[in-house]
Amino acid sequence: MRDERAATLQAARYDAGNSRLCPQSRGNVYAKAIIVVLLIAVVTSLLVSVIFLIRDPSSRRRALLSLKIRVALSITLLLFIVFSYFMGWIQPHGLMP
Repeated sequence: MRDERAATLQAARYDAGNSRLCPQSRGNVYAKAIIVVLLIAVVTSLLVSVIFLIRDPSSRRRALLSLKIRVALSITLLLFIVFSYFMGWIQPHGLMP
């Protein structure tokens, strides 16, 4: 029963005439791409702040600014994930299919 439902859902994501994704699935792909970009930006900001913390003198505030940017990116990421879930672009799934 579960396999039939998954196959039906997978078939619904594709056009009947060609193998391109339907417009509903494009939102899913874009949402996942934005999430990955935001995650990379958060990690990059963290690494930059560590470098600033090690190399800069104590009078410079670049490490603090970088950490503020990281917090802002993290909050943006969290809000975007919640928004994407409510819009139906992403769906939770278990570890086992």
